Parts: sequence; C-alpha cells; structure tokens
Amino acid sequence: MTDLYLDIESTGLYAIVHRAVCVGAMRGGKIEYFIEKDEKKMLENFLAYLNVDDTLIGFNIGFDYGFLVLRCLKHKLDPSRLIARPRIDLMDIVVRLLNGSKVSLQTLADFFRISYTPASGKFAPEMWEAGDLDAIRHHCLSDIMLTSELHERLLSLLNEPATAKQLQYLRDLGIEVKEGLTKSEASKILDGARRR
Repeated sequence: MTDLYLDIESTGLYAIVHRAVCVGAMRGGKIEYFIEKDEKKMLENFLAYLNVDDTLIGFNIGFDYGFLVLRCLKHKLDPSRLIARPRIDLMDIVVRLLNGSKVSLQTLADFFRISYTPASGKFAPEMWEAGDLDAIRHHCLSDIMLTSELHERLLSLLNEPATAKQLQYLRDLGIEVKEGLTKSEASKILDGARRR
C-alpha cells in the first residue's frame, strides 16, 4: 500500500450546498493540487490520479472523503475509485488516545513541536471568491505536511499488535481473528460490533 495524504478546501461544510475548491494530495513526498473553476473537471482529474494501492490518510478524513464522494455523485461521476481506497483517520487515533476528546491540528502541532503555519479553512470561501488560489494551495500544503508528520509520529500506534484482551473479546463475540491484527484494527472491529 502507498500512503496518500489528502486534504480538501471547500466553500463550506455541507457538500449538498457547497463545493470543493481544491484537493491536495501527497504521495511519495510529491504534492499534487487539483484546483479548477470547473469542479467536475477537478474531481475527474483527482479520481484519475488515484492508484489502486493508495491508502488515504488525513486528519478527520471522513469529512474530506464524504465531501468528495457526494460532490462526485452530484456531477454524475463514479466515485468507486475513491470509495475502494482504505482510509486512516489520524483524528480517530488521537481521539482514542485522549479518551474521546477532540483537538485541532494546531493543538497537535504545538504538542509535538511541529512547525505549522496555521490557516483556517473557514477563510477558503473568501480566498476562492477573491481568486487567491495560492493562498488556498498554501493552506492545503500546510495541512498535508502536518498530517504527514503526525502520521510518522503516530505510526507506531498503528502497527502495535492487538492486546490479548482485545483478541479474547473478539473471539468471545465469535469474530474471526486474523494473524497480525493491530490494536487499531481490533478497536475498529470492536467499535463496529458495539454499534450493532
């Protein structure tokens, strides 16, 4: 699998009424921006960029992912290339570590002493209206670089083996346990089982 760091900028929080204005992606240290006046063309270009072995990594990736899927559907684009990609949400990992407390990227950058130029996404609509594409790209770049650094710092947690207690609980629930299951994967399975 190949890590693909993802961040989007949009004109608002609701994919039903707002649009994506920029999709930023980084694979192998190379950053690509998809930014077009024509949202459909931008989404087509981004979908074509995705590889079958990409794992999408982001901070609150569910927002970016869901927004992109809905915008693809609006433009009658097949989002299956996006939907088929596994995802790692660094915010989910941090929330688990903090027993349910949510924090911002800025707070994590400060905590880990990672250089970060904060730029609030709430200004993306104004930047878009003003035609300030460089500012939008800069914000995307800033978030992608911080997400990449956070992923490196949290990687050991992603690969930590499942605990004996987790494995036993899964077996007690009648869930087949695969060899090499990580603590993170076991937590996701258990969370899903609790929701049923």
